[in-house]
Amino acid sequence: MAKFQTEIKNEDAIRLGSCKVEIAPYDETTPVYVELGAARNVKLAEQIEIATIAPDNTPPIRKVKAQTVVVSCEWMEPTLTGLAALRGALDTVTSAAGEDTFKTGGKTDIGYVSVRLTNTNAAGKTYQVTIYKAQITKGLEQAFSPDADLAAAAIPLEFTGVEDTTKPAGEQLFEIVDMQAPKTPKTPAT
Repeated sequence: MAKFQTEIKNEDAIRLGSCKVEIAPYDETTPVYVELGAARNVKLAEQIEIATIAPDNTPPIRKVKAQTVVVSCEWMEPTLTGLAALRGALDTVTSAAGEDTFKTGGKTDIGYVSVRLTNTNAAGKTYQVTIYKAQITKGLEQAFSPDADLAAAAIPLEFTGVEDTTKPAGEQLFEIVDMQAPKTPKTPAT
């Protein structure tokens, strides 16, 4: 018989399922998010770079030199207008008579977007991550499958979130709002 080393402390904190990926323009006071649609392998990874100051006669001092967050996924429902929106005015898209045309190259400024990831559980409660200020950091890559292969094509996306210095220190990179397993459960209305 197996001996378990611990027991589940909070079953609600076990996240099941994927998440919805949404994008909004960065500088809007009240951003309006647009859902990207089908995606797979959605991942959020915070990166912290530490600087060490090492005096000869005291213990070293360690400080955060840089803090970023990377969101990556494989976008399965790419559209040319959606792709241009993700890339912060780097591209030009025109639409006419049932045809979209995407053109890129020659621009040096890339805008910022806000990225939001939302996991909704079976009870309808959300776990939501908002990256306030991010840029697309992976160029367009589109692979095509053999005709006999039923695997759907997907475009890899990668955003790097940077500190939004318009917000207070300690709140500049991203926010997580957990309604699935909060420390203090919501009190039912009486």
